[in-house]
Amino acid sequence: MSDPSSLPLQQWREEQLPRESYAAIVSHWHLETPVHDTPASVDDPVTVRCWALAADPQSQSHLHIVLSLSGRTVSIPASENRADVVKAICKAEPEGHPQLRCGFMYTLPATEAMAGFRIGFETDGLIHPAARISVG
Repeated sequence: MSDPSSLPLQQWREEQLPRESYAAIVSHWHLETPVHDTPASVDDPVTVRCWALAADPQSQSHLHIVLSLSGRTVSIPASENRADVVKAICKAEPEGHPQLRCGFMYTLPATEAMAGFRIGFETDGLIHPAARISVG
């Protein structure tokens, strides 16, 4: 029997899909967690955290991220104000900015996340794929 510490470490993998698949609705986005090439644990829940800016600032409040999991799909509205993103990407003051609420966060059970999932963006009922997340 082999020593568990000698087994290869499972790591998160992020595969970005072609920008053309979502460029009409999202101008910029970034996945903050899980982080590519970091250890993945079967023992801990996985928080998916990202931010996304709608291509049309006035559509920001309608933008959701979508997590396509094995057996279910979850649509998540923005839940976090991200002044840092508005300042850095929009080059604007955050107060009153239509894209201030651009942060998304959702926690998955480890077993569900470790099976792999896709991230997409939804607006007006249409889902646009953006990335595949897996463990390898």
